[in-house]
Amino acid sequence: TDRLLIDSHTKGKPEHKAVETVLKGLEVALPYGKSFFDKTKAQRWSVRVRWWHTGSTRLGDLALGIDDSELREVAHLPVDPKNIPGYDHPAPVFCGHYWMTGTPQPQTPKVACVDYSAGKGGSLVAYRWEGETTLSASSFVSAHEVTGSSEMPAI
Repeated sequence: TDRLLIDSHTKGKPEHKAVETVLKGLEVALPYGKSFFDKTKAQRWSVRVRWWHTGSTRLGDLALGIDDSELREVAHLPVDPKNIPGYDHPAPVFCGHYWMTGTPQPQTPKVACVDYSAGKGGSLVAYRWEGETTLSASSFVSAHEVTGSSEMPAI
């Protein structure tokens, strides 16, 4: 509806938060008065987190997309476990928008990110899912494996 479209673009509305979470990932607010500067020198009062991770509640272990120097002031802070939902559904889930690096691998046996920073010189990555319920690193494929080059293949 027109109202939903407007509300999804209005900060403070639940619809806006839902769209932001789906498109950008789960964020948690830092404690009052705490912030960090990201790599573009923008000040941030919240951080994207590994929503699938249920082991640690330390912010430094959960934060995504920032390095230790950016997080130095707040890395030791705890995150309320209720803000990290985990994922325990029997079906696997595939996600993106997290700018992973390194060798593609599942984040958990049920969660796989296929965003390996192709837009920033990383590899274009996909997962060859054949109905399995436990994900495997051997099912990831990249443009490099397919073409023999780090360049993205022509479509």
